[in-house]
Amino acid sequence: LRVLALSPGLTRTEFFDGLAGGAYNGDYETPEQVVRTAMRALDRGRLPSVASGRANRLAALLPRFLTRRRTVILSGSITSRSRGGQAVGAAG
Repeated sequence: LRVLALSPGLTRTEFFDGLAGGAYNGDYETPEQVVRTAMRALDRGRLPSVASGRANRLAALLPRFLTRRRTVILSGSITSRSRGGQAVGAAG
């Protein structure tokens, strides 16, 4: 029995189709790419968890190298860019 915690990034599904007229402009992965990432991680068997997608992997690594404050600031910047430059929680 092998168990893997998968943290998918933005994945192209119908979930995002109705959100604020497509407010997310970041890099999407297809469901197939997410599954490939998970299967590769299971085949390697080294890690108990894996993050799928470039921005998601970067955000998962930040706490290892930065302070909590810097991690929050940089993660907010990444999220803002993926939302088309709109700040999180900003009205628009």
